[in-house]
Amino acid sequence: MANITIEVSDRSVLDAFNRLLAAAADPAPALNAVGRVLKTRVQQGFVSGTDPYGHAWLPLKRRKGSPLRDTGRLMNSIDYRVEAHSVFVGTNVVYAAVHQFGADIEQASYAIKQRLRTNKKGELLRQEGHRNLARYAKSSHKLVREVVAIVPAHTTHIPPRPFMPAEGLPEDWRADVVQAFNDYLERATDGG
Repeated sequence: MANITIEVSDRSVLDAFNRLLAAAADPAPALNAVGRVLKTRVQQGFVSGTDPYGHAWLPLKRRKGSPLRDTGRLMNSIDYRVEAHSVFVGTNVVYAAVHQFGADIEQASYAIKQRLRTNKKGELLRQEGHRNLARYAKSSHKLVREVVAIVPAHTTHIPPRPFMPAEGLPEDWRADVVQAFNDYLERATDGG
């Protein structure tokens, strides 16, 4: 095989090449760009109520609103960290795994003391439109009846609502990561 040698003495090309070498020597800025992309993608899933692959999360059963958006704590905890040649995206919220993978939570039977409002005769006041439901009393109410209710043992099923990719990066996420690398290299070699 024949060897061909080309010598480049163009200052701008050499400067761009040196910037490329410097960029490759320290990948942290490029990895930070990737971390920002992935963090944004995860948080967009919370807003849209979908997993990374576009599947809608199961709706809530016990309250109105969007799943995993009650306080915003989990969504706002998503962050990234760059270490050496890696980017880690995740959360420090303890209950995150329960929502990512789902869980069956066993609850033992327990007793709860309730304060219910009464009239002057000691009869329970009922909720409007619900003859079988009593009204709860605030601490300021004076006409009350205290009762102990036993909550039986039960299992609470929390369905998985994945917010992090578990089966590899979705294609559109992968394209965003590649674009973040390309944008970084373009800026690095253009001197900007």
